[in-house]
Amino acid sequence: GVAIHAMDSFFWGFDAKYVTYAQTRGFKESGFAADGAVQGFGWENIWTLSTGLEFQPASRVVTRLGYNHSGNPIPDALSMFNAPAPAVVQHHATLGLGYRFEGGFGVDVAYYHAFENSIAGPMQTPAGPMPGTQVRSSLSENSILMGFSYAPGAAKK
Repeated sequence: GVAIHAMDSFFWGFDAKYVTYAQTRGFKESGFAADGAVQGFGWENIWTLSTGLEFQPASRVVTRLGYNHSGNPIPDALSMFNAPAPAVVQHHATLGLGYRFEGGFGVDVAYYHAFENSIAGPMQTPAGPMPGTQVRSSLSENSILMGFSYAPGAAKK
């Protein structure tokens, strides 16, 4: 990752990660075992790219804006195996606001939105995919977060 603190009131960060799901037990396996049990999710490795801005317009107020893009780790053909964990969202956006009170107490509020994404593939059996069937997974998310902090001396900046 890279971070730039250009001015006292402006901060920018960027991060790239390579997530190795395909080498992780429970995620790398897919399909059915000899006894008919599902072996795993069958996820692929992905890249994630994140960026964020923080701006401090006043000594006690901080605003934040962020964006994340990630690959989709789930191949369409494995949609059925991933119905319990449809982690297919690829675009995420965040907005945040923080306030520092006298004495070092702080409160931060943020909104998070993961934009809808879908995958679809055939229903699978131990004998293979069932022709003419489709399992579709779709996911989007919205969340509001609130955090409280205490950092003695932080409010004196």
